[in-house]
Amino acid sequence: MFTKAEYAQYFQMISEKEQAMVFALERLIPSVSDVALSFMLESILQEELAHNKLVCELVDRVMNPPSEARMSSRAHALGDAQLTQSGTEIMLIGHCLDYSLGGLCLELKEELRQGDCFQAAVRFYESGNSINREARVMWCRQSGPDRYKVGFEFEDA
Repeated sequence: MFTKAEYAQYFQMISEKEQAMVFALERLIPSVSDVALSFMLESILQEELAHNKLVCELVDRVMNPPSEARMSSRAHALGDAQLTQSGTEIMLIGHCLDYSLGGLCLELKEELRQGDCFQAAVRFYESGNSINREARVMWCRQSGPDRYKVGFEFEDA
């Protein structure tokens, strides 16, 4: 018999695999010249985006008790992210995992310090919409070898 925590961990692993597939497909599709193959890969991409969203909502709503107070609800939306550190020319590339009116969560290869400010530019895969906002690092956790999940709060939220 699985515990609720074991189910949540299992579905989190599924979500991470689906996210990796989405990120890989987003890099691959523009380089495919065969129209039929490109169409099939785009279909797979759309299905993986939908699957990931469902799994994330399952974990959020069913498996995990409310553990954090949020001013606004979080949307699971994957996308490409580019960070430019305020006052420097340091630029980082990563992926968006989710966002809300108050902030966003990114996955990066670099560990960031709480309190650092960045200009965050994100292009969302599913909608094609983008945001470009000043954001401050609120937390940073290692999520795998050379991978960090970083929570940002928008400065003008």
